[in-house]
Amino acid sequence: TYTDFSRQLDPHPKDDVRYTPTLEEKLARTESLTIDQIKELYENYLGGQHGEVVVIGDFDPEPVLAELNKMFSNWTAKKAYARIEEPANPKAASGRVTIETPDKANAVYIAGLALPVSDGHPDYEAMLIGNYIMGGGPLSSRISDRVRKQDGLSYTAMTQFQADSQNERGLYMTFCISNPANTEKVVSTVAEVNEKVLADGVTEDELSKAKESYLTNRQGKRAKDESLAETLLKNLKTERTMKFHAEGDRKIESLTKESVDAALKQLIQPEKMTIITAGDFAGAKEDDSK
Repeated sequence: TYTDFSRQLDPHPKDDVRYTPTLEEKLARTESLTIDQIKELYENYLGGQHGEVVVIGDFDPEPVLAELNKMFSNWTAKKAYARIEEPANPKAASGRVTIETPDKANAVYIAGLALPVSDGHPDYEAMLIGNYIMGGGPLSSRISDRVRKQDGLSYTAMTQFQADSQNERGLYMTFCISNPANTEKVVSTVAEVNEKVLADGVTEDELSKAKESYLTNRQGKRAKDESLAETLLKNLKTERTMKFHAEGDRKIESLTKESVDAALKQLIQPEKMTIITAGDFAGAKEDDSK
């Protein structure tokens, strides 16, 4: 399902490195792989010239750096490094695709929209909180409360928003798992929730709670070594400091209902959505007819 979703959202020709192969193509590629191809990849493209290393903990930097230099200084690739640009694809296919997956107990609903935004976009923080209110929050959200808790249509119901640091590439996605017999209700109910928030916007109460909860979670993650290491590594790649993240926190604190409502209109564009539904729908119809 995710493969089909990626192919719809980010189509490329087969000779493009960004092309998403089908499952059959992935299997064929794996079966035809040779040891010589692996050696060629290693010799030509893998090296330490453009790597970044982050070390966190109680340690003496000098011997650590000396050891790292010993490990990586002579590891060089024959080919020069060049970053592959991956902006949001303007050729993303909108509309709905239905996939039959016989004998699968659960059905999947995925709806997504590719956005030409990075995590440096002026509306990035408003989009983060808009997504948190829609379905990214761990305890309560528009999608989860309606689809899962109130209507009991889905076992899982959530949204995600992410934006790249080096490309103008963002993704907003809604994800639900349900009984195949409930899929059409899931599709229509998610559409109703989207329509309502686009018409009325968020409430001041849910905005206040979302900002507090999101900032508490984000600041808590920074206290964990693995999360901090990931942040510092991204900072090295993007030539940022922790000042960038502190400024992001301040932007979230100052968000208004108007700014989040405007961001949601960017995240939720029904006419541009790529929708995938996959499940044993034929089997569900047979069960209903018995």
